[in-house]
Amino acid sequence: MGDDERFSVKVSGIASQQFRDLKERAAKSPDSTHGKLWNAICQTVREKLPLPMVALSARHALENKKYNFANIYSCGFGRNRILYLASSEKRQVTILMTGYRKSGDAHDVYEELYRQLHGGAFDTIFLELGVAKPPR
Repeated sequence: MGDDERFSVKVSGIASQQFRDLKERAAKSPDSTHGKLWNAICQTVREKLPLPMVALSARHALENKKYNFANIYSCGFGRNRILYLASSEKRQVTILMTGYRKSGDAHDVYEELYRQLHGGAFDTIFLELGVAKPPR
């Protein structure tokens, strides 16, 4: 697949801050869990998400029994998730946020996504990509 067929990958302000924090922690201890997570995220962002067949794969479509996350995708490794929007028309993936999946926990990445989503944090990204925002 040539570069012209790849999606561009952007990050939201929230994801950007999360990446900076994780990169800092990983730099202090590259062999730690933070270092391994940072490497996995970098590999996913560079090698997997730019590929349309991966980014838009049905297996990455976020399905959650508690919330409606239509049009949002999730790429995970272990209990960590990268949550993103993808547009084949715009040929772009935008990472909304990343986090740890711990069902029932107030800091669960899906709980945080719901709060941010319905607090309007990603409204501009949905508009920019022409993707419908999931209803409540």
